[in-house]
Formats: sequence, structure tokens, C-alpha cells
Amino acid sequence: LIGSLVTVLSPTPPPKILAHALQHLAAGIMLCAISMELVPPLAAAKGRPSITGLIVGFCLGVSVMIGMSVIIDEGDSEASEGGGDQ
Repeated sequence: LIGSLVTVLSPTPPPKILAHALQHLAAGIMLCAISMELVPPLAAAKGRPSITGLIVGFCLGVSVMIGMSVIIDEGDSEASEGGGDQ
């Protein structure tokens, strides 16, 4: 709460590196919270399909995140390269 008030009330925005670091911290905390809620029941389930589903789901999730970062980065670089000359 205090950090958000300082950011909102400051006359200049925080440096991009700080904003990116805080976003990665928040993403890590969310990943941890989700993992702690979902993984133990799946791991406790008996049988091979539950473990296979856990591994496949994790790999698909990571693949989607990496794919989105590639797509988003390509879109940003194209917009910054072509938009300044008009």
C-alpha cells in the first residue's frame, strides 16, 4: 500500500527496470500461490494419468508464456521501427 502511494504521488514514473522487476516479483508470487494450492492434490492422486497430466500441463503453460513473450516482443519492435518516420 505504501509503495503504491509513493508511486502514484511521485512526479516522475519509476524506472522501467524497477517496474519490470516488480512485475516479475508479482508473477513469481502468483505462481507460488497457485502451485501451493493445485500441485499437492494432483501429486497425491494415485495413478500414472495424474502425474502425466501434471507434467503436460506444466509444459503447456510454460510454452504458452514463452510463445506470448515472443509474439508480444515482435509486435513491439515492429511498431517502434515503423511508426517514427511518419
